[in-house]
Amino acid sequence: MSSADTVIREKVPRTMGSRFSFLRTKRTIAVLVILTCAVITLIALAAAHVIGDSSDQHLSAVAGSNNDAQPQTTSGSNDNDAAATASSLAPAQTHISATKASATLSPKSSTTATSSTSGATSTVVSVPGSIANGTSLRIMCLGASVVKGETSPGTVGFRPTLRDEVAALGAPVNMVGSVSLGDMIDNDIEAYGGFKISQIFNAAKKVVPQMQPNVFVINDGTNNVLQQKEIATAGADMEKFINYLLTASPRSFVVLSTLLINTVGNGALEPDIEDINQQFRDLMKKFEKEGKPVVLAELHPSTGLPDRPQTSDIGPDGSHPTVNGYQIMGHLLAEAIIAGDKQGLLQVPVDNGIADYGEKEKATAATTASTAKRTATPRRRRRV
Repeated sequence: MSSADTVIREKVPRTMGSRFSFLRTKRTIAVLVILTCAVITLIALAAAHVIGDSSDQHLSAVAGSNNDAQPQTTSGSNDNDAAATASSLAPAQTHISATKASATLSPKSSTTATSSTSGATSTVVSVPGSIANGTSLRIMCLGASVVKGETSPGTVGFRPTLRDEVAALGAPVNMVGSVSLGDMIDNDIEAYGGFKISQIFNAAKKVVPQMQPNVFVINDGTNNVLQQKEIATAGADMEKFINYLLTASPRSFVVLSTLLINTVGNGALEPDIEDINQQFRDLMKKFEKEGKPVVLAELHPSTGLPDRPQTSDIGPDGSHPTVNGYQIMGHLLAEAIIAGDKQGLLQVPVDNGIADYGEKEKATAATTASTAKRTATPRRRRRV
């Protein structure tokens, strides 16, 4: 046998062994891959089982909670949505009391707007959107010293609270009137200390036709009691006054407030205060029948409504509120304006050149006056 044949025979066994070794390696890898896949599959199945149990338990808990709270069907869901919508409108469409009774009122009708709590501002103000889709509020506050804010710091009274709460809804606000009074920027009013209802009526005739407010806020009649004049005719005088305002400014609605509790003479004047208040309430019923755009803001605690100004909210003189009393008053008046909006009583004011934003108007006027003053002041010549 040649040496070449020997070499070939020796190489063949080594080559075959190498091939079998390679095949064994592939089988090993395949087994490992299969085992790995099996392990991963088992882990995935186990995880899915656990998650499924948790989800089932969670869904069962949610379903149980919903079932305990209220059975639901398709029609029931629609009814619930309608009830939720009605309840959101109820504070503006009804006499708002602790029981939150609801009723359906047509636009241009009247209602009594009150507050369930003095801290209920967020309940109203947190409603999305703005008053009447951003309709400008040209507000004229009419009355006597309480409307002026006498005895309050800065002589502002209820006006900052009233203005801030309605402005917080996104509506442009301009407080208007022929009198600028108080430590606030937008401080125009139509109020005069000591005025009775008939007197503020006469004063309003001079400014309302020109200014054309779309919201009137009235608090007057305390001086009728303090002066013991025209008490019996207070309701009739107020009716004439309000009818005039609605005629002179036809795009307006009126917020009429009852008189505050009075502590003069340890409550000696309260019978007369309540006499006028009842006249106002009776007048309100008449306006309701006539469909007049009037809202009554109940400020006196005798009705039993919660969070009206109490005797502790009246200052030492017995007639003017404390700071807290003014704030409560402002909040209730703001709620009355919001209630009027919910009834569709707010209309776009007449375009007569009066700005939508009172604060901007005041700032512009101040800048113009300052510029005019600097221009008009002659410069002194230096002596040589």
